[in-house]
Amino acid sequence: MARSIYFKLDDNQRNVTDVRFQFGAYALILFYAKQIDESKAEELFNTTLNEFYYRLYNNLSTEGYDSDDDSAHFDVSEIRRVIAFLDEQVIPAIDAETTLLTEKYGGVKRFERSFGNGGGFLKRLSVSEHEVYNDYPPALIDNLEGFKALLQQSADTGKAMIRFFEF
Repeated sequence: MARSIYFKLDDNQRNVTDVRFQFGAYALILFYAKQIDESKAEELFNTTLNEFYYRLYNNLSTEGYDSDDDSAHFDVSEIRRVIAFLDEQVIPAIDAETTLLTEKYGGVKRFERSFGNGGGFLKRLSVSEHEVYNDYPPALIDNLEGFKALLQQSADTGKAMIRFFEF
């Protein structure tokens, strides 16, 4: 069964905003972003981690944090840099693509091998043969625009997103 990752923000005014990525599309976006700028792509990845794992991966104290807490890592300046990265580099680059993103990497199986060998922050993720790759550039852009808006809302309200998986 294909996995999905959800991001949600509730501003306590009954305004709930959420974004869902098929896990394969999420991995594809991170891999693609890493090809543009690895350090900025890692910041993008960091905004999607819960605080416990962010701290664990960055050798910070995890005392007082729980791996089961669904609150995403929250750093307003990092969020603003991620928004700019998506807006100025990632989305325009995807918009310029003329083929499906998995085809850019030689098809799904080759992409999965490349992802597995990607190193850096990507080694913290894994993709399986059951992932769904919504790799059509306009659909990825729509998803990223929604995520960017959610990040902006998170920064504006001073509230961390909630992240969770569906299997």
